[in-house]
Amino acid sequence: MKSRITLSALAVACLFTLTRAAVAVPASPYPLTVLSDNPTVYWRLDEAGGNTAHDWIMGHGCLVTNVQWGAPGYSAADPDRAAVFGRLASSNSYAGEVDYSANGIANLDFAQPSGNNAEFSLEAWVKGNAQTQDAGIVAKGYGNGGEQFNLDTGSDKVATHGFRFFVRDAGGTVHSAASILAPDGQWHHLVGVCDEPQGLVHLYVDGVESTNGAISTGAGILATSGGAVPGAALVSIGARTSSKTATSFNCQFLGTIDEVAVYGYALSASQVLAHYQAGIAALRFTNLARRAASVTLNGLGGLSNAAFTLLSATNLALPLTNWASLATNSCDAAGRFSLTNPIASSARHQFYALQVARPFDAQWIPPCGVWLGAEFTNGSTQAFSDHEARIGHQLDILRRYHTPGSWTALNSEELAYVNAGRKLFVSFKPNFQWSNAVGVANGGSATVDSQMTSLAKSVAEIKPRKIMLCVWHEPENDVGSAGTTNQYVAMWQNVRGIFDANGATNVIWAWVIQNYAPFRYLLPGLWPGNGYVDWVGWDEYQGSASQDYVAAQVTAYNYLRDNSDMTHSYASKPWAWGEWGVGINGWAPTAAQQSNTFNAVSAALNARQFPRVRYAAYFDDDDAPNATSAILSGAWGAYSNLASSPYMTQRTR
Repeated sequence: MKSRITLSALAVACLFTLTRAAVAVPASPYPLTVLSDNPTVYWRLDEAGGNTAHDWIMGHGCLVTNVQWGAPGYSAADPDRAAVFGRLASSNSYAGEVDYSANGIANLDFAQPSGNNAEFSLEAWVKGNAQTQDAGIVAKGYGNGGEQFNLDTGSDKVATHGFRFFVRDAGGTVHSAASILAPDGQWHHLVGVCDEPQGLVHLYVDGVESTNGAISTGAGILATSGGAVPGAALVSIGARTSSKTATSFNCQFLGTIDEVAVYGYALSASQVLAHYQAGIAALRFTNLARRAASVTLNGLGGLSNAAFTLLSATNLALPLTNWASLATNSCDAAGRFSLTNPIASSARHQFYALQVARPFDAQWIPPCGVWLGAEFTNGSTQAFSDHEARIGHQLDILRRYHTPGSWTALNSEELAYVNAGRKLFVSFKPNFQWSNAVGVANGGSATVDSQMTSLAKSVAEIKPRKIMLCVWHEPENDVGSAGTTNQYVAMWQNVRGIFDANGATNVIWAWVIQNYAPFRYLLPGLWPGNGYVDWVGWDEYQGSASQDYVAAQVTAYNYLRDNSDMTHSYASKPWAWGEWGVGINGWAPTAAQQSNTFNAVSAALNARQFPRVRYAAYFDDDDAPNATSAILSGAWGAYSNLASSPYMTQRTR
């Protein structure tokens, strides 16, 4: 891969000199990664001035109007600069593709007649605040009916939307993937993918699929035509036209755009993630040399309270390959990290670097597909081993439970799992009554707070390793008997506060609900808050032979998708089948019935029917005689096929 990247970059540089003065091949990981995936056009928007945005590939230059050059780019570690749109003018601030077709350079166009398929991808880094209009980021064609594709955000006067990607098929029908995630003053990596052969359009935000939408195979893609403003049929960056009769690029984005690339094929989820990783994984070098002394790293440029890994090396001849990890922690309020690290006298220099923790690592989001998990009534090591032996490989995440008030420290089995590098997900109940766990200041029990403090300190001691926790799973079933919805939320927030105060910042917080139809009205009141939840999970079981289990999961999935809003931001989190099973409430399926469901679930997951689901844990209930969801001997073949299917295993184990 390294040779491929280098050769690709050199080849591009040679092509680039045909239209621009010779420039150095980019040395940063992100542009090299983009170039290695063969974009059709690549506008880095790094010009120092002038009225042209150059294309690194084949001369698809853009004429620039009212754009400010030289803004800080997507990464402080990359010297590349970026372009600001909407600052020099409140409208008509854009970069528009120049029509070079007369010179033999075809315009960027993915039009296909009905009966044919198109596939392409748009990519950009974007930084801005909330937009008050339908703000174009990368688009082709005039608005309100003439767009071939559009990546935008803002408000279309009907509804406010976050980042959005849509295409129009050959008949003019819109196929959209819209996210509630919106500009928030931070850099975001956006990728819109039209994959008509697979019947999907995707929107990725920061390396993870945020949403997708359907498009019929063979629907074709609309051919754009000119509107009132010159260039309306071509690609524009930073603004787009609102209609066929608009006389300017008046749907203005206010903010900074960097690294715009367009591909003539559908980028895969793993490619998108690799691009995002390359953009955020650049190292910040401090070049400090110390011997046998405490070291304090200062002036780390905005990394305060951000998770990072401190790396060390004594020889930079092999950059990025010989660094050793010293610690994973958070900067203090002043942006400093201190350690005692004696250096051998034989080492002339020791270099330090900080690597910002990547969100998919920090929150255990798999690069693609889903984590495979399982849970058992006794949660024993033997139960996990037997399950893994039957499917022929390890589970990705081990699931365990603790009853109210019984858990004040990680036990020996849990420590053994964590120390062996296994991922552990535990649901626990602080007390039988939620009111006792809301904190002393709110009338709660001092004993419960003390127990939670003990547990938090135990979890903090395993850093830098992490653990995933759920505070009282399936709370809908216990509203009334355990307390009110407000008390549940207060309990969650109190536990989280105790953990944070005692240094247990190595927790990934999962909110796991039943998500059964009769109780869904309770869910908004049980939401702990956007800032208190990292994962959302639900427990949906097949309750009878006549139930279409995949359809039941679709209903649960769609409820969270359709009811996600700015206050209850379910869709901004990765999702999990915290438990799932074939058999419940006294219904004991046959092996054939279990096998049929396992096969249906496998087909649905591999058809990308549940793209937000990134973890699925089967409840192999070994608590006879009520073990209704226990995998029967005759169903292990179908379950093993599911556990080893592409969507379950395409990530690196």
